[in-house]
Amino acid sequence: MNIICKPVGIIEVGMGGRLDSTNVLQPIATAVTNIDLEHTQYLGNTLEEIAFDSVREMLRRFLGRPG
Repeated sequence: MNIICKPVGIIEVGMGGRLDSTNVLQPIATAVTNIDLEHTQYLGNTLEEIAFDSVREMLRRFLGRPG
């Protein structure tokens, strides 16, 4: 049996959404844990707006569409 080891990294985002600096990475998997009312001046004023900003960025990247 051949075992292939590949490097793996777990990266925590800073602000999240389209303005996060981790958007330069090309992940093979992404997970969303919790969303809170932080950075509302950039991401939105409600949990729904903040969640939409995060999900929109993930979908854009996985579907290969420009921002």
